[in-house]
Amino acid sequence: MTVTAGTNTTVTAIGPGGGGQLPQINLVAPSELPDYKPAFTPGSTDVDADGNLWIRTSQNVDARPVYNVVNRKGELVDRVQLPANRVLVGFGPGGIAYLAVRDGNVAHLERARIK
Repeated sequence: MTVTAGTNTTVTAIGPGGGGQLPQINLVAPSELPDYKPAFTPGSTDVDADGNLWIRTSQNVDARPVYNVVNRKGELVDRVQLPANRVLVGFGPGGIAYLAVRDGNVAHLERARIK
């Protein structure tokens, strides 16, 4: 399907053979939109085995994620930066964090002690 408006031409192909109907776009009324962005993005928080909340910040330093660690009282108790190419996947008791790292097509699980 080709759509031409003035001097601009847009070509849209849908499906393996191209052509077909464009999906209907449903717009949301501005009154239904939230006033603020959420405090955290989905998947950016986790709780460790000691009850601390780990919050992934929007800041990456040297392409490595940074986490704020908040205790049950709401106090910031630590900031943790993961090693390069690691993803936080879970926790164990006593300050243990489990990290995943890819090596080609294989993922490895690493155990790290946080302080």
